[in-house]
Amino acid sequence: MTETKKELQESLDKKTVPWEGKITNIQAQILESLAKYKYLTIPHLLMLDIGTNQYKYMWKQISSLRDRRKPLVVCNNYDVPEPRKGRVFSMYHLSKEGKKALVQELDYPIEEIRMPPNKRSVAYRLYPHRVQQLNYQILLDKWAEKNDLEIPMFDTDFDYQGNNRAGKNLKAVTRIDLTNDRYIIADGAYKIRDQNGKETFHLLEVEMGDKTAKAIQKIHRHAEAMTFRCTHKKYGLDESKSYTVAFLFEYESLKNLVIERAKNDEALSLVKKYFICKSMETIQQDDFFTSWQTLGGADVNFY
Repeated sequence: MTETKKELQESLDKKTVPWEGKITNIQAQILESLAKYKYLTIPHLLMLDIGTNQYKYMWKQISSLRDRRKPLVVCNNYDVPEPRKGRVFSMYHLSKEGKKALVQELDYPIEEIRMPPNKRSVAYRLYPHRVQQLNYQILLDKWAEKNDLEIPMFDTDFDYQGNNRAGKNLKAVTRIDLTNDRYIIADGAYKIRDQNGKETFHLLEVEMGDKTAKAIQKIHRHAEAMTFRCTHKKYGLDESKSYTVAFLFEYESLKNLVIERAKNDEALSLVKKYFICKSMETIQQDDFFTSWQTLGGADVNFY
């Protein structure tokens, strides 16, 4: 019996793309991880311990999802990496077919799926920052799981609400208004819930580069949002209680310079203890929980 053109193409697809028409256990976990984190590189997937610690095998699994006749994931490649910054890995996110497969084949709640609108990719200039945000979120989730805690929500500055086409009101969900025309956009906002249901609120800032003045300016804006309860109003927090702002610095040296500057900053005198700092150089080497410092220089635990 002669194959139709469509059947022949499907047959060729099955021969050239491993697992075409199937979703392996690892691939199911890849799709679920992309639904949760929105964007991931292969090193991020390896951090998540989802069935293999071998880069080549993980690449083979996700390549199958990418190269199908109806791709389940979209790959964002970077053609002009900067050698000084180290290797630049491709960034993956769900496709519409991937979302459909999650809902129809894996019974994943559609309201919990995070994916960029209109195949929006991560610009190369934002890549290092995005990678570190995702590193932090994954380490936080692993720490929480290890300690019988939950992270019931984690918003990022690359999550949006509103619509620019209809209402011209698209904005980051982590935007916190200070006045009518001034605001800050936190890199992350999340809650930690213990076994008794008690929740603790945190904001996250990932500070790239080595500019002390820029970091201090950002801290001042967060101090303003905290003092005048702007964040409390945004997230419905108890105004009689404070919250924590976690600053993750690219360089240990910058972290130390910022803390020294903040120690003598009278404008920060009442809020220093609510800011905790750590560097990217140490967060993966040390236990996530320990070796944080407040803006006053005190050694504290994360939680």
